[in-house]
Amino acid sequence: MAAIRQQQIKAVGEMAAIRKLIRAGMKIVVKQGEHLDELAKAQKVTETKLQSFIASLRRGRNGNHRQN
Repeated sequence: MAAIRQQQIKAVGEMAAIRKLIRAGMKIVVKQGEHLDELAKAQKVTETKLQSFIASLRRGRNGNHRQN
């Protein structure tokens, strides 16, 4: 009986450790998702600025309008 009880105590401790690892892993996943959202927003801003820059090059400067 004592051996079975020790096994149960060990199993409960292991399950608690596993739950702790799962919670930590989920926090990491959530954090990564937040970072990906931030990167996606930054990419949209970069794309908009790049397109504006390209358009300005096509318009030319100082009254000179080049055809590309």
